[in-house]
Amino acid sequence: MAGSAYRLLARPSGQTEKGMQTVRPQTSVSANIADYLLLFTLNGEIGIPLSSKWNLTAGVRYNPWTFRKAGDGIRQFQLRQIAVRAGARYWPWHINSGWFAGSFLRWERYNRGGIFGKKTYEGCLYGLEMNAGYAWMLGRYLNLEFGAGIGAGYTEYKMYACPRCGKVVGEDKKIVVYPDNLLIQLTYLF
Repeated sequence: MAGSAYRLLARPSGQTEKGMQTVRPQTSVSANIADYLLLFTLNGEIGIPLSSKWNLTAGVRYNPWTFRKAGDGIRQFQLRQIAVRAGARYWPWHINSGWFAGSFLRWERYNRGGIFGKKTYEGCLYGLEMNAGYAWMLGRYLNLEFGAGIGAGYTEYKMYACPRCGKVVGEDKKIVVYPDNLLIQLTYLF
């Protein structure tokens, strides 16, 4: 096949080699709606094509918000974080269309607490994630992606008695396995 790495041949089933079309893989930018629903976590991702079936992706998540509820006492909760990840996705048909599977390296600084109990955890996570999903083409330049992933990593954290008091009640270092990266993602292709 003549041409650059940015070309691919897409053939609908039953079509002959003469009827094949040349399609250029596209760079993409994405925003995950599921993250926004998770206490307004801001996020974004960029995908850069490597070939007809592979692209590199890099993304960031940021949540600076602390929520307070007045009542019998002030209750505070947060899911604050800054997280970055980079990796690659494999697309069996061609990039930004159909099924995909990916693997990513991740770093996260977090401060979580007050949601299910009074304890708060603050620390860093270094991990490896794997995910899979499906990109549904809404139009020439817009996709809706669905997917889910699982991660494993090493975390070091301090545990506090409550989100506001600042009293350290423990420290730990451990390996964790966690569900991650629930995708309901809008992707713009250009």
